[in-house]
Amino acid sequence: MCYADMIEEKQIFVETSVYKEIISKVHKNKTVIISGEPGVGKTMLGKQVALFYLGKYHTETFINVSDMNDLYTALKINGKKVIFFDDFWGGNQLEKIKVQNVSKELTRIIKTVKKRNDCILIITTREYVLEQGLKYNEELRNIVKNINWSALYNNILMLINCKFIMAI
Repeated sequence: MCYADMIEEKQIFVETSVYKEIISKVHKNKTVIISGEPGVGKTMLGKQVALFYLGKYHTETFINVSDMNDLYTALKINGKKVIFFDDFWGGNQLEKIKVQNVSKELTRIIKTVKKRNDCILIITTREYVLEQGLKYNEELRNIVKNINWSALYNNILMLINCKFIMAI
């Protein structure tokens, strides 16, 4: 995924009220988890939120990560950055041990990002995969449970049917 592709997609992206609300909440919370069924537009929405922060807040770096090692490396990079982790847990059923370990790491990372002023973290995942992760990690489940903003949006015309979870 490259910046030029994101700019091209912006030409067809519709800035819905969902998008605008996410923008305002991400500024405060610094992390968003976008979950939904396959093909509903999670990735495009996440990329457009990232693009907003790259332009509006003069973020210096966009980092697309594909695993936890990449994520840890991205957090070490100096300067303002947007980190995008698409399809975080993948699309398959998760092994219980893998979920427990990775969701503990995710919990630590969310807490770390919340304290920082140089980073926005955007994560996408499939809804049923997120539910599995929450099932096996009480701390992550509590973070999500205590969130002050959580909503399910379903707008077929805009190709969005995602649940947005703001980490605090």
